[in-house]
Amino acid sequence: MDYEEKYEAEIDLSDLLPYILFKWRSIIAVGFIFAVLLGSYKIFRDLQSQSDGVQSKEFREYEIALAEYQLAETTYERNITDFQVRLTQQETYMEKSVLMQVDPYEKPTASADIFLKLDETEWGILPDNVNLDPTDSLIRVYTSNFPSTIDWAPIEALTGREAIYLKELLSVGTDYNSNTFTVGVVYSNGETAQQILDIIVGQIMAKYHGMDSDVNKHTISIVNQSLAYTIDNALANTQKNNADAMANYTQSILDCRKGLEGLVLPKPPSGIGFLKYSILGMAAGAFLTCMFYGMVYIFDGKLHGERELKKRYGYRCLGAFSATSPKKILYGIDRFFERLTKTSVKMTEEEIYQFISVNVANLMGEYKNILVTGTTDVNKIQKLTAAIAPQLEGAVLTAAADMNHTPSTLKMLALCDAVILVEEKHKSLNADVRKEQESVCSLGKPVLGYVLL
Repeated sequence: MDYEEKYEAEIDLSDLLPYILFKWRSIIAVGFIFAVLLGSYKIFRDLQSQSDGVQSKEFREYEIALAEYQLAETTYERNITDFQVRLTQQETYMEKSVLMQVDPYEKPTASADIFLKLDETEWGILPDNVNLDPTDSLIRVYTSNFPSTIDWAPIEALTGREAIYLKELLSVGTDYNSNTFTVGVVYSNGETAQQILDIIVGQIMAKYHGMDSDVNKHTISIVNQSLAYTIDNALANTQKNNADAMANYTQSILDCRKGLEGLVLPKPPSGIGFLKYSILGMAAGAFLTCMFYGMVYIFDGKLHGERELKKRYGYRCLGAFSATSPKKILYGIDRFFERLTKTSVKMTEEEIYQFISVNVANLMGEYKNILVTGTTDVNKIQKLTAAIAPQLEGAVLTAAADMNHTPSTLKMLALCDAVILVEEKHKSLNADVRKEQESVCSLGKPVLGYVLL
C-alpha cells in the first residue's frame, strides 16, 4: 500500500497546541518586551506633552474629577460639622428648656394684672389740650425690655435653671385703655410658676418704690392674680418641631457621612495609561509570538507529530522520548503542559529503551542484521543503538549516519535485512525523511518502525 500517495497533509491541532505551549518561554519574553516598549512609549508621550505645555485629555479629565472630589469632600465635611453643632445646640436646648418640658395639654400659667393710676396732682399741672394719656408712658416704663429689667438670680436659685432658659417662660401684655399690663409665667408645675410670679411682682413693686422724683407720681396695684391650666396647641407644635429638628439634623449627618464614604478618589491617568499600554503590549506580543510559531509549524517542513510518519508512510512508532528536558529552567511548567495536553511520557529513559527493544524483538522475526539510521545526529543514533542492542539476542544492530549525506550508510543499507529509522521531533525535515523512505523502498528493505527523539 502506497501511504504517501494516500496521505493528505493536514494541520493536527493536537500537535499544534503542544508545540506552541512548549514555547511559553519565548512567548513570555516577547510579551514582556512589547509591554516595556508600549509602556515606555506611553511615558515618553506623556512627558513630551507636559514639556510642550499641552495636557492630555486624560489628564484634564483627571484634574476635573479631582476638583469635583475635593469640592464634594469639603462640602460634606463642612455640612457634617455644621449639622453636628446644630444638633448639639438643639439637644442642649431640649434638655435645659423648661418650656419644652411643659405639658401643652395642661399648661400651668400664673398671671397678674397690674393697674397704674396717675396722681391727681399730676393731672392738675398738665395742659388742657393734651391728647395722649400720660399713663401710657408709665406703662411703657415698666414693660419696655421687661425680661432685661428682671433680677433673675433668685429665680435661678429657685428653679436651678439658667436665665436664658427662664426668659422664654415670661410674657408681658399691655392694655393702654384700662391702664394695666399683665405679667404671665409658665412653668412645668403651677406652684413654681406662682412662686416665680411672686418674685417678679415683688421686683416690680420694688422698682415702683425706688423710682426718681422726676417720674410722674402714680400708684400701682395688683388688681387680679390667677393660676390657670390651659391647652396650648401652638406649644405642642413648637415642641414637635424642635424634636423633628433633632431627627433631621441626625439624618442629615448620616446622609453626609454616607456620601463622604461613597466618594472615590480619582486615580492619576499616567499610572492607568502605563498599565493599560503595558497589558496591551504583553497581549499583543504574546499573540504575535503564538502566530509566528503557528506559521513556523505549518511552513517549516519539519516533523512535529508522533503519528505523522505512520500516517504518511505506514511506519510503526517503536517509541518516543519526552520533548522536554529536566535541565530547562522551570521544567515543572513543561511537565504541567505535558499533562495538560496529554503528551506526557511517564516512563523513564531506561524504560523507554526497554519498550523499544521489546517492540523490535516482536517485529524483527528472521531479520538479524538491522540498520539503525535517520536524519538526526549520529551520536544520538549510536547512543540509542548501544542501549537497545544488548537486549536483542541473535540480532546485530548497526548505527549509521544520515543516508542522504553519507554514502557508507547506503552501502550498509544494501547489506542489511531491515531498517529502524531514528528521527528528531521538531528538527527532522519531512523532505529528508522522504528521501530516506525512497532509498529504503528502492532497495526493497523492510522498515521495522521508527523512534522519535
